[in-house]
Amino acid sequence: MLRSRKDEIIAGWQKKFPAIAGAVIADFRGMTVAKITELRRLGRPQGVAVQVISNRLFRRATAGSPWEKVAKNLTGTNALLWHPTDPVAPAKVALEFLKTNESVTVKGGLLAGEAYDKAGVEAFSKLPGKNELRATLLATFQAPAQSFVRLVAAAPTNFLYLLQAREKALAAETK
Repeated sequence: MLRSRKDEIIAGWQKKFPAIAGAVIADFRGMTVAKITELRRLGRPQGVAVQVISNRLFRRATAGSPWEKVAKNLTGTNALLWHPTDPVAPAKVALEFLKTNESVTVKGGLLAGEAYDKAGVEAFSKLPGKNELRATLLATFQAPAQSFVRLVAAAPTNFLYLLQAREKALAAETK
């Protein structure tokens, strides 16, 4: 590979790093192209990108950044799973893929500038994703309003039930 091409790759990674919320590095030794394509397909709906990385170029690109902690121990064939906004999505995709493919191993990950080992990646894969957190927050905001509406609607509803019961009682008396 030409030196200019290597410099382009390094510059591209250095531009991407600040925009990446979470990433996982996996060893895909022994995987076929079809399996890597399956991993990419699994990550695509959640916005997770999968990219095979050159260890040497990745180390050069990460020098002086929080990513350096992850890159310093890279050996073998590695793929980077990353997402620009959801920090736990790559971990969820990686561990979902591991359930059916034993040949892949997770080496580590990066979340909010902190490097994690395999156990750390497994731990934060169990955290709720960004969309799940948004739904929970929205439900929390809506709960008081829904309770108020139920409270306001309860009095007329109960009065309606009282009138219906009285109507039935009068109809039973006339029979």
